[in-house]
Amino acid sequence: MHRPIRLCGAAIPIPKCCLAAVAQWGITQTLRELCGMFAFALWDREERVLTLACDPLGEKPLFYYGWAGNALLFDSELKALRAHPALADASLNRDALCLYMHYNSILAPYPIYSGINKLMPGKVATVRPDRCDVAIDTYWLLDDAVQRGRATAFAGSEAEAVTELDSLLRIVLSEQMMADVPWGAFLSGGIDSSTVVALMQALSSRPVKTFTIDFDEAEHARDGARMCKQHQAGTHNWHSELWAILIFEAWLELQFA
Repeated sequence: MHRPIRLCGAAIPIPKCCLAAVAQWGITQTLRELCGMFAFALWDREERVLTLACDPLGEKPLFYYGWAGNALLFDSELKALRAHPALADASLNRDALCLYMHYNSILAPYPIYSGINKLMPGKVATVRPDRCDVAIDTYWLLDDAVQRGRATAFAGSEAEAVTELDSLLRIVLSEQMMADVPWGAFLSGGIDSSTVVALMQALSSRPVKTFTIDFDEAEHARDGARMCKQHQAGTHNWHSELWAILIFEAWLELQFA
């Protein structure tokens, strides 16, 4: 393997590919070579060490709950942790709830439930059962990536920059669209998501499914409808609407029921 391992195709089973990389390079180097979203756990039988890791940007979350007796609980979904008896009656993290009400999202590293930890992006956790501790190390830093980018800054013309950006976006999207499960795109109404969908449609032989969240305010609703009409006319996309206020009310009802 002489180039980054890209986690987006089904030609080679990803677990086997990652295991081969770990055997050849070790955990740290493998994590630096992986390209894509991931969260995994690796048990070393000889060293009796458990490794938990997630991708550099935290696209795939990984949650863990200290120790429930002699067991360490972890998963990429909170509902799986809630299924364990130790967390059946987990209480809401009031600080996280305040963040959600203020920012409309829960900022890392706060989870919605008390006692649960979230592995931060670019971090790797090493767990030794005999010590009952979780050691966190860093394998990727945004500052380092920024410094590398500045050291090799693009020196071409504006036209060449446009061509290079278009090429890079097409490469990334074509890799992300290689999957054995259905995929689609979220349309927020901005330039970014519109560009992504347009390129996805150019790379796809079938209509791209898109999803949009509209709000009760008339202005937002009109913008969403106008955006969807433009995309459907240009790329034959399908559209689905979700009403944010109804989702939030349903979430509160589930949490406090």
